[in-house]
Amino acid sequence: MNAGGNRMFVALIPARKGSKGLANKNTIKLCGRPCIEYTIEAAIQSKIFDEVIVSSNDNFALQIANEYSVSTVQRPESICTDTSSAADVVEHSIDVMSLKEEAVICYLQPTSPLRNATHIKDAARLYYSVQRPLVSVREAKEIPY
Repeated sequence: MNAGGNRMFVALIPARKGSKGLANKNTIKLCGRPCIEYTIEAAIQSKIFDEVIVSSNDNFALQIANEYSVSTVQRPESICTDTSSAADVVEHSIDVMSLKEEAVICYLQPTSPLRNATHIKDAARLYYSVQRPLVSVREAKEIPY
């Protein structure tokens, strides 16, 4: 599966260091492995991406990415703040990696370690059928109020 025509299909995994809620949340161990590994592996195992990129200011996250032989983008501290947006991360990665405007970017947050290759492929199929941006959500079983 590819993005169609000459369009590149890219997995972008943002892994900013410095979370205030849960320190080192992207590299914290879950079942003995850094959390980010689950997302990198799911992206690779989906076999649908032309390129998998990890964007981070965290040297440990970038080291893990290198162990999987995926591309890395050293993110500047100026877009690693609590107020930095996903759009800032995407724009920076597009510039650094010289991605063409036609590239389709799948933004895979490493804090969703239960997402697997099948989920990614299903989302890609849906994207191709509707040709509109997608965001995955889940309805709450209980209202917390």
